[in-house]
Amino acid sequence: MDVINIENKRSKLNDLLSSSSSPRERVLITAEYFDSLIASNDNNIIESYAIEFIEPFIASLYYYNPSGINPALTGKLIDICEKLSGFDCIIPFKERLNSALDRIKYELSVLKQSLNGIKNRTTTNGRFYIPVIEETTEESGLKLGLLESISVSLKKSKDKGKFVIVPSGKELEQRLIEQVKTSWNVALNEAKKYLKKRSIDELDVIINFDKRYGYYTGDSLGTALTVLFLEEILNYYNSPIVISKNSIAALTGGIDEEGNVKPVSNEIIKQKTGIVFFSDAGLFVVPKQDEQTAENELSLLKRKYPGRQLKIESIKSFDDLLNRRNAIDIKKQKVVVRGAKYLKKHWVNTAVTLLLTLALAVLFILDFDNNPATLEQSGRLILVKNKNGKVLWRNKFYDKEPVFDYFGDLLERIEDVNNDGKNEVLIVDQNNNSENSGALVCFNYKGDTLWVFQFGDSIRTNYERFEILSYGIRMVGFDYFNNRKTLYLTAQLTPYFPTAVFRLDAATGNRLPGTYWNPGGITNGTLVDINNDGTKELVLLGINNEFNCVTFFAMNKDSLYGRGPAIYRYVFPGKKPYKFIHFFMIPNSDYNNFMNMRYPLTYINDFNYTEKTKNFKFSVFQGPISDNLTVNYRVGHNFKIKDIVIPDQFRVARDSLVARGFLSPPYTDTKEYVKILKDQIRYWDGEKFVTAEEYFGRN
Repeated sequence: MDVINIENKRSKLNDLLSSSSSPRERVLITAEYFDSLIASNDNNIIESYAIEFIEPFIASLYYYNPSGINPALTGKLIDICEKLSGFDCIIPFKERLNSALDRIKYELSVLKQSLNGIKNRTTTNGRFYIPVIEETTEESGLKLGLLESISVSLKKSKDKGKFVIVPSGKELEQRLIEQVKTSWNVALNEAKKYLKKRSIDELDVIINFDKRYGYYTGDSLGTALTVLFLEEILNYYNSPIVISKNSIAALTGGIDEEGNVKPVSNEIIKQKTGIVFFSDAGLFVVPKQDEQTAENELSLLKRKYPGRQLKIESIKSFDDLLNRRNAIDIKKQKVVVRGAKYLKKHWVNTAVTLLLTLALAVLFILDFDNNPATLEQSGRLILVKNKNGKVLWRNKFYDKEPVFDYFGDLLERIEDVNNDGKNEVLIVDQNNNSENSGALVCFNYKGDTLWVFQFGDSIRTNYERFEILSYGIRMVGFDYFNNRKTLYLTAQLTPYFPTAVFRLDAATGNRLPGTYWNPGGITNGTLVDINNDGTKELVLLGINNEFNCVTFFAMNKDSLYGRGPAIYRYVFPGKKPYKFIHFFMIPNSDYNNFMNMRYPLTYINDFNYTEKTKNFKFSVFQGPISDNLTVNYRVGHNFKIKDIVIPDQFRVARDSLVARGFLSPPYTDTKEYVKILKDQIRYWDGEKFVTAEEYFGRN
């Protein structure tokens, strides 16, 4: 092959990569470049001109999803990658390349099942997507799109409510901002029909684009966003009305202030019909004016895939959508029944509280011990008790009863912080109406405030800047640093992923030097002497958003700095990589991939360390948290996997998919499947991820 021609192609590729904002476009144009090199069948040419692009290519390949684009493009990509992996110079990258390819092949097979009319998901839960057209370079000629999903959460604002859009790495487009406001107003007006409370709190409205493929523009998300706003408002105010999604549907079209659905152009509706067609959505909701164009495009696409089950539904207004029961179900509980349940519940609670109060008054009237010993969560209150169970004082640290699992000592602890013989109480205030909301507060034995700490560091990645809302502080444990009792903590920027590990002087609440930044949440942790040298190490369990995996790692507690492993997207500029004592990752299982989980999740209340056996134990969710399916891991001091336990619930769920041909054998509760789970774990050697055999051969 002509070297000058190769150099021209290399230069053109560099220009395209620098101007492209689409991860999938970068993958496809790089693959085309590799294909031209492969045609030479010369290992020296591949080594000279491909290696510089292989690392970012594999990194982008991990984000590649075949959904939303013609499967022929993905098929060609797989073919090029398989040819590329046959060259000797690619051997150091082959394992990661094949790992990314295995996931893409699986997702492509799922897409093809959908195109052939085969239902490939076991879940009955409805989901709403918005078809998004990716911004690609004119030079590549690629037209790409994806189905994005949106999560909405509401939080009572400390001042004037605001909208927060994630990601928001550059100035947001005005049309998008205006549509968000309009959708909110339409949803709010609809919600007021069902709420007794007519005055709405000042709320922070957090809009999270779940896949975070890029920055979003336009107003065609309006229909979907209005539904999600309405659903979340009704949930927030505990309305008697329940809204549920009845199908896996894609929605497009803006909304005006009167609730009318605005059309999109003919060219755009054609492209969006194609995006939805190449997905698992069974329903595409479009503006009435765009119905015929969408139907015509669907007919053209079905010539090649006649088995594809996709229905076009048109709407003129938001009310029209709410009346379509194939998309949305609205149920209303009877007011009398709901009220009776409420009264009955609170009558019992009142009676029990009265009896307990009388009993405590009799039992502890002569108890003069005023040293805090235990904490008890009771509704919105935290009760501080002495060793005999007498309530010393209480305070409201929640603005509503905790809905999820109780976090326990992650949020509330008793410790003698200044070694004066009297215990102090440390609590992360969860009451949004409190002046110390979100802060860690230290109280003396009387309930008087000793100090307050609020975390507020700014942070950014190579890809994204963050608008600080608040950090969720969690306590890990106490130890000593420079002969001072020290509290080790984590703080996650909500609703984002950056999580800091830092420390405070326990007696004063002053921040101590050193902060480590993790590219994902940290679920739990502890302080344990894993080296048997008399000094405890910081051991943490969390998530890595760069590699879409669970991570378990050990750090020197006296040396906090830098960041966790990342390639580009989740790198914190100016933070050098941390040198871990040990670090491993657990990627998605085949079941999690089938359930379309981005990464596995860990269970907050199922992490513990047993001193007697010197073992850590934690659980990793399989599928959505609501399904409550887990795999349990037991890990030794040296970070070797001692045991992987398959609970019965997960065995039944996965075995049913194996039996029906959705997942490949072996069956779940077998030595063969446990070995698959164990072999996919990768250890960080300071530069890259390696197998357990490679890692422990060096350590």
